[in-house]
Amino acid sequence: MSDILDIGCGVGTISLLLASWGNKVEGIDISSIAIDSCKNSAKLLNLEKNINFKQFDFKDYKENKKFDFIICLEVIEHLENDREALQKMFTFLKPSGKLIAVSYTHLRAHETVLDLVCRLLLEKKKQ
Repeated sequence: MSDILDIGCGVGTISLLLASWGNKVEGIDISSIAIDSCKNSAKLLNLEKNINFKQFDFKDYKENKKFDFIICLEVIEHLENDREALQKMFTFLKPSGKLIAVSYTHLRAHETVLDLVCRLLLEKKKQ
């Protein structure tokens, strides 16, 4: 089980999947509408004990937590200061933590972002 922060989680698709695998997930998004949707989905899927959604602008995120993984998919390009945001993300990682950041996806033709995240998490599980 990993502690995962999903920055810009949107409607929570990836966060919910990761929580359904037993991970502890915190999803944050600037949109209160998206977070409301996430919370409703977590309740419907009975995942509330594994997942926590909060409405935040990442630049204001100041939790005192460390994560095994931080996922930031299709978000960096929307941030005012991407370099500062990336530096901040690293402060929330555990010493052996991994940052998975994807911007304007340039993956192999047959690989989706979800495939990439799942593959990296499975590799971590094998370690």
